[in-house]
Amino acid sequence: MSILKLVFENKLILDDREPTLEFHLPFLEGKYGLLLPDLSIWNQLIMLLIIQSIICALLGAIIFEFIVKRRMNLIGLGFILPLSIMLPFALITIFDLRSRVLMLSCGTSFVIPFFRCLEAMYGVPSPAVKHSLENYTLYCSCIFEILFDHDKKTPLKVTFKEKM
Repeated sequence: MSILKLVFENKLILDDREPTLEFHLPFLEGKYGLLLPDLSIWNQLIMLLIIQSIICALLGAIIFEFIVKRRMNLIGLGFILPLSIMLPFALITIFDLRSRVLMLSCGTSFVIPFFRCLEAMYGVPSPAVKHSLENYTLYCSCIFEILFDHDKKTPLKVTFKEKM
């Protein structure tokens, strides 16, 4: 927990950076400066995304076990959907987030398990996703879309050529 306190120590309210380069433009009044980026927002953003991915994977495991396999839709209506709406507010309070960028990123990740739960309740996830707990937690925890091989029921591998 001390690592999290250390990462979220800077509240990003006051920008106290000094310009690394100052210059004047002949056609505009005033002095202008270039600021180096503050890395603490990136550290906080990465930590938030890791925490959110873990929580979304846990929610995905609950969705898979109780809704996909056992068709217990009340778990979705009474637990998963309200939890995915309330979790962003809880994380904002726990980490005492003040930056609007971090608050926005905190709120957007939990849209995924919300809609994955609705998808599972109405029985429309693809058969490859419903094949295993591993596939479903991966499907629920990733912000980006994952393609699955419908024959092997595994995630497709990305080649180096496709990455470029």
